[in-house]
Amino acid sequence: MARVYRNAREIRYASPASLPLIVPSAHHDHNHTGDVTSLTMPGRTIILVHTASAATSILIHSSALTSERPVLPLAGALCGYDTQLPLSQYTADGPRAPGAVNNRVKAERKCFHGFLGTPGAVAALVPRVVDEVRDFLRAVEGTEGDVMHHISRATMRFSLRIAYGHKADTGTAPDAFVREVEIGSDNFFEMTKPGASFVDLFPILRHWPSWLPGGDFHRVGAQIRKHLEYTRDMGITLVKQRMAHESNERSLASSMIETKEDEFLTTVAAFALGTGASDTTASQLSGFFLAMALNPDIQRAAQAELDAVVGRSRLPTLEDQSSLPYVDAVCKEVLRWFVSAPAGLPHRAKQDFVYESATGPMLIPKDAMLVPNIWNMNRDPDRYVNPDKFDPTRFIATKDKPAEENPAKTSFGFGRRICPGRLLAESSLFLFCSAVLSVFDIGKAHDSEGKEIDIALGFTTQTVIHPTPFKCSVRARDGSARSLIYGA
Repeated sequence: MARVYRNAREIRYASPASLPLIVPSAHHDHNHTGDVTSLTMPGRTIILVHTASAATSILIHSSALTSERPVLPLAGALCGYDTQLPLSQYTADGPRAPGAVNNRVKAERKCFHGFLGTPGAVAALVPRVVDEVRDFLRAVEGTEGDVMHHISRATMRFSLRIAYGHKADTGTAPDAFVREVEIGSDNFFEMTKPGASFVDLFPILRHWPSWLPGGDFHRVGAQIRKHLEYTRDMGITLVKQRMAHESNERSLASSMIETKEDEFLTTVAAFALGTGASDTTASQLSGFFLAMALNPDIQRAAQAELDAVVGRSRLPTLEDQSSLPYVDAVCKEVLRWFVSAPAGLPHRAKQDFVYESATGPMLIPKDAMLVPNIWNMNRDPDRYVNPDKFDPTRFIATKDKPAEENPAKTSFGFGRRICPGRLLAESSLFLFCSAVLSVFDIGKAHDSEGKEIDIALGFTTQTVIHPTPFKCSVRARDGSARSLIYGA
């Protein structure tokens, strides 16, 4: 948590008096007051939603009133991200291009649902995921150090293939389009992280002249917007060129072009998928490698199940998932223990309404920023026993205890803003993690003297978090594992 501003006025909602404005960091303890906390500042009310039950009531059951996004002058209008699905308003038409469709957010989510939001649609995409998994295994084998750059490269390749049909080079250097998308993705997550800009915290500052000290945000926003538009157009141009030569693999962009969806809608939807899926999947996989390096006993238990059920002559498939309850539980625990977006993306109240909290009625004012504290929900001791411990067995029912709640209920957002690609995300996480466990032993890296290098548990503070850099060892389990890595 970071203290930014203290409001002298008495807070009129259910919260401690005179709380400072708090920007949610990647993680914090459970010492908050109640299931929600309300904070005030000039021109804005921020309500932190701490529990799954409160999120269900406010963000799901009241989704007709809470599906808007906060108005962020810098990240939104100046940088252009209010044209992208994560920051677009739900009920308004949003920023328009000539011929843009009405209700663009609803139309965009409908396109996402048709392409990757059903089990059948996911099944059609699985062969591409498997291709990228195999390339990743070859790239990461033998690592003795930082694994995260391999993960980022693999998830970017996977995302761009799904979004644009773009098969990125597997060499050491990314191609031109990948480089531009990486820059665009970094820009988005940097500009939307909690507390990134005082202009977005204090919207009145958007009127600050560009020629005065502190007005440089106008220039920065214009540069980011120009790059965003350039990269989005570059992606669609590449798709059209491949379609003209009948060499394009079916993608979200090509399917929307074929069905003659609005061109602006196609442009923003493809970019949203290409950037969003990449960073969140990279976050989850990084958390998985971190957890395995820190918990060798859990790794061995998962490998034993894989060896018994799948054997050593092939990699696991989605059809194996129901027969691999422990491996499936490892993936669930990654979602819970290393939630990729700990504060989600804020919602905004469309109008005043009353939330019936555990301590009595509470007014949610119009335009209040509603921040889902997903990190706390996934480490809530009322939902999970010993929540700070990485323990996959919590999701396996026994005669003595039921399985604990599936973290997917909170990890992918809420209501009308729930992640449209969550089915593909869960399937991809299982395919990557089960393949890695099948062929690799993951452990702590060693220094020049052969001593293990300790891993410090830490996290970055962007909208989508990653572990702070750590070193690990990734070694093929044996000769048969090496044959699986390189044999197909």
